[in-house]
Amino acid sequence: MTSGDPGYAHQKLALAVHALAVGAGDVRSRLRNAFLILHVIHERDFPDSLKDKWRWIKSQVTRFGPRKDESGHIYVGSIDNTLGRIKNSTGTKIAAAIYTLEGDLEGYLKDLQ
Repeated sequence: MTSGDPGYAHQKLALAVHALAVGAGDVRSRLRNAFLILHVIHERDFPDSLKDKWRWIKSQVTRFGPRKDESGHIYVGSIDNTLGRIKNSTGTKIAAAIYTLEGDLEGYLKDLQ
């Protein structure tokens, strides 16, 4: 059960998959663009069966956290910091997980009809 909007999440995931497939740059650049689309999705937008997949994706893209100066001011966000440090092979795994999640959520929505 979900208290959010799985249809909205699916719409955003579909746009992100498109950005990953046809966007410019390496996979890390395309992941950054995809997360400009995906950052508005909340865990509550997913059915319980897919929440772990969404959490894994988010944790991988923000794994290294933000970079802060001595006063605690963030000068590089966690997504940019992480994507600047991961290998392309890791980025490919994250992109594949986004693609899979989009398909899984589409199947969930079809089952509701």
